[in-house]
Amino acid sequence: MANLIITIISIALVAVAALMGAYYGGQAFNEGQTKAIANTLVSQAEMISAAMTIGAMNESGGDISQYFSDNWGGDIDTFFSNLIADGGLSSAPVPPTQLTTSGWYIGGGDQTVASGGALVFIDSFKLCQQISIMAKGSSGTPELLTDFSYSPTTQSFDCACSDDNTNAVCDASDSYAFYYKIKGFSG
Repeated sequence: MANLIITIISIALVAVAALMGAYYGGQAFNEGQTKAIANTLVSQAEMISAAMTIGAMNESGGDISQYFSDNWGGDIDTFFSNLIADGGLSSAPVPPTQLTTSGWYIGGGDQTVASGGALVFIDSFKLCQQISIMAKGSSGTPELLTDFSYSPTTQSFDCACSDDNTNAVCDASDSYAFYYKIKGFSG
């Protein structure tokens, strides 16, 4: 009888340990996945910026303004094709689809988001928060905007939220965008 009681208690303890492992392990996995996606976006933006510099050096003596359109609605396929043809890229970067809602947008003219940047729309507050932490340190929070007339000032990238529900707080019902300032743009 004692062996039966010990066996039942052992099974219960193993079950509790398995549930705890799944809960805390799952949370760590989700946090790790968010960090990986944030790092991927930053890496791709840096790759685009470097490709523009390389392509411009090969084609026009370093003037990267040739790659920018006057608005964010430019033909992104042509943009990446030009970078590939100019030797800056071997293939077009594609943002991770898990938490992003768009491909890359590149702008250099007169638009609401500051000139000379790369932009990806994302659909996760946690991802936006992680990007802000990477950009500004452990106390980083997404910029709250009434429109996207914003450019990171001290860092080369950041995440911002459009206050869609007008509650003056970045939360799950808002829209988010990762923004990266292209190095070397003076237009």
